[in-house]
Amino acid sequence: MRIQPPVLEIGDEDGFKPEWDIFGRAAFGHGLTNLVQTVEDPLVILLDSPWGSGKSTFLKMWAGELRKAGHPVIYFDAFAHDHIDNAFLAIAGEVIGLAKAKKDLEKSTISRFVDKAAKTGRILLRSTIKVGVKAATLGAIDATDLEEELKDISGDIAKATSEHADDYVRNLLLRQSEEKETLDSFRDALGELAADMASDTGGEVDAQGRRPLIFILDELDRCKPPFALDLLETIKHLFSVANVHFLLSAHLSQLEASARYSYGSQIDARLYLQKFYNFSISFPNEHEELRKTTRSIYIKHLSKQFGPLSQRDNEIEHMIEVLDLVAEARQMPLRTIERIATILTFSMAMTPKGNLRIPPIIIGLAVMKVCDPELFSRAKSGALALSDIENVFEFQGWSPDKESEAETIRQWWMFCCEEKLPDDIGVDWQYFARAYFRYSYGSRTRLVPLLARTVVERLSN
Repeated sequence: MRIQPPVLEIGDEDGFKPEWDIFGRAAFGHGLTNLVQTVEDPLVILLDSPWGSGKSTFLKMWAGELRKAGHPVIYFDAFAHDHIDNAFLAIAGEVIGLAKAKKDLEKSTISRFVDKAAKTGRILLRSTIKVGVKAATLGAIDATDLEEELKDISGDIAKATSEHADDYVRNLLLRQSEEKETLDSFRDALGELAADMASDTGGEVDAQGRRPLIFILDELDRCKPPFALDLLETIKHLFSVANVHFLLSAHLSQLEASARYSYGSQIDARLYLQKFYNFSISFPNEHEELRKTTRSIYIKHLSKQFGPLSQRDNEIEHMIEVLDLVAEARQMPLRTIERIATILTFSMAMTPKGNLRIPPIIIGLAVMKVCDPELFSRAKSGALALSDIENVFEFQGWSPDKESEAETIRQWWMFCCEEKLPDDIGVDWQYFARAYFRYSYGSRTRLVPLLARTVVERLSN
């Protein structure tokens, strides 16, 4: 038995192994490969999908397929690197690391790129610092800050001699020209390096056999907003060159929130972000052969990964079936489903044989614990209402053929929560009473708080 599903260790060239590609996304990946191989202009593609939908696993498998096809590939976890202050240094460093790993690559090509990257990095680092120079001192100032700085020192320039003022502005204009040349040289060096990495012989790759550098930027929506936007700006302005394609993985709504965080709520975040990518794609929601949703497929996969639980198999199986219905009705992300399934498995494993466990109550409490902690707190204090339970299970979203099962769950919660049970709805309440009578827990209205505290709460979020 497992408490959590095993972490997938996907090798650099493993690709879409059937045991990992549980959602049948290999065909989607092959289509994406065909796209990046045939489009000559630099692409930035946004894979727009909610957090926890399996993007990272898909992208690691796709990266393996690309490497097997001869593509130079960089997989970059943006969230793991958002402690870095400068996005350019982070991206350029990854490119240099990949280039150095290519044994057949010309050393001169790598050296040229490193040199141009270093000069570009110096410009970008310098332009992030406010210098606040006085005209009389004729110190250096960044061209990117030209307009603002000239406003700040206009009075000082007016006081300075005409000759000094002319020299000052002349130096600014010359620096701006030199910086533009440096950035253009960097882009040229990047294009040359990417073309060399794409060919075994170091030569250009023709349109029929293109193997451009593919830069996969994952977890963009989990970064700190300034770093996420810095990455987007850097890709657009410095890395958009021939032989280089980017695939960005993020939930668009989260990126929009990052834009509003950085630039204010008045910004049209979607329109602002559209300038950074050519188009967005999303996963197909259904398995083409089985016509099952990804949630159902993932829950079935989880139930196998957790393994047998001896005497508790039937109870776990029942709760997993209910989780499938609730997950679909609530449109749960896959990671939310995994957390709930982990709580269920852990709770049952930690509860000794012979102790009370009521599957309809435990599954509801597990959903609350993950999806609505405030409601779970109310459950521990015995303050839940039946209307809360309707919201937890979203019964209205269940298929009609599951109404009988939904009604049984309602009745269990009614039995545990209502001070006075209705006697006019044709329910044998003695059946429910006999199910827990031998456990000597006293009042039935104590069952939910007890199960919440002694069974479900043992595993913290």
